[in-house]
Amino acid sequence: MDALSHCHSASTLPNTTANHREIWKEFSERPELSRVLDAFADVTEQPITPAEAEFLNHVILHLSSVYYALRDEMVIKQEGLRSDICSFFSLPIPQAVWEKTKLFQNDDFVEFVESCRHWKWAIDPVEPFEVSCHKRLNVCV
Repeated sequence: MDALSHCHSASTLPNTTANHREIWKEFSERPELSRVLDAFADVTEQPITPAEAEFLNHVILHLSSVYYALRDEMVIKQEGLRSDICSFFSLPIPQAVWEKTKLFQNDDFVEFVESCRHWKWAIDPVEPFEVSCHKRLNVCV
């Protein structure tokens, strides 16, 4: 890594962390977003609200920025990122918003997220994908 790349890397991590904090601060301050992390949310019975969709679009844009920063080696690889993405996008509301939004994303970013969503299959083909992700969610949430 050259000196210029090192400088970009040093400034990107705090910015990424600040953006992450702002997104999840919004989540914690807006009770109407609580359903986003509900593993049992029924999007057919109660459709996704504009506020939920907007919030998740912010999360997806942030994730896209993180993906490109990682790809360009501007931030340090985050251990557990694939597991985090797997767990998050296995939830009903994030999954539904992603399915609609991914059509407007760059192909390489979509491929990355999709590989993360199906990450568990490569490790444990015996346990269904959603079950393994929800087990991790129940520990983390």
